[in-house]
Amino acid sequence: MLFLASAQAELGNFSNAQTCIGDAFTAIKTTKETWFEAEAHRVAGEIEAKSGKPESAKIEACFASALAIARRLWRGQGKVQQARELLAPVYGWFTEGFDTCDLKEAKALLEELAA
Repeated sequence: MLFLASAQAELGNFSNAQTCIGDAFTAIKTTKETWFEAEAHRVAGEIEAKSGKPESAKIEACFASALAIARRLWRGQGKVQQARELLAPVYGWFTEGFDTCDLKEAKALLEELAA
C-alpha cells in the first residue's frame, strides 16, 4: 500500500495517494502490525509535501510521528541518548501546535528520556 501511495503521488494522483495511505493506516490499526507504521507516517508526509496545496504543519506532524515511532524503538533497545538527541531538535522546531497529540507525546517522551 505504501509503494502504491508513493507511486500515485509521483503521478500527481493525490486523491488516490491519500486513499492508499489511509488504507495503510487502517491496516495498521486493524491488524496491530506496527512494523511499518513509521514508514507510513513518513510516506504520508512526502505525499502532503508533493500535493498541490501542502500544509507545513501537517507535513511536520507526519514526520514527527515517524521520528517518534523510531525513537520508541531506540528506547526499547536501550539507546536512550540517541533517541533524545534525535527528538530534542525536532521538537524544538515547533513554535505552535503544542496541544496536538503528537507534540504532547513527544514532550512526554523527552521528559521520560531525560529521567
